[in-house]
Amino acid sequence: MSNKIVIGIDFGTSNTYITFGNEKDTQIQPLFLDGKAPHIPTVILYKDTPDANPNVFPYIGRIAEGTYGMATEKEKQDNKYR
Repeated sequence: MSNKIVIGIDFGTSNTYITFGNEKDTQIQPLFLDGKAPHIPTVILYKDTPDANPNVFPYIGRIAEGTYGMATEKEKQDNKYR
C-alpha cells in the first residue's frame, strides 16, 4: 500500500491556510507560500482588460493586496481591477 500525501486547504474569510501531511501520520505541516507566514490573505485580483497576461493574472494573497492597495484610482479604473 502506498503512503499518500494529503493536502488540506482552509479558505478563511481573512486568510487561507494550506497544510500537508502523510495519510498515516497525524502530524500536519503548514505550507509557507510566501516564506513568511503559514497563511496568505484570502484575496484574488483580476485585471479585466484584453491585454491581461494569463501567465501573470490573477494575483493572489499579498501581491493582490499590495498591487490594489498601491494603485491610484486611475490605475484601478484603467486596469479594470476586480
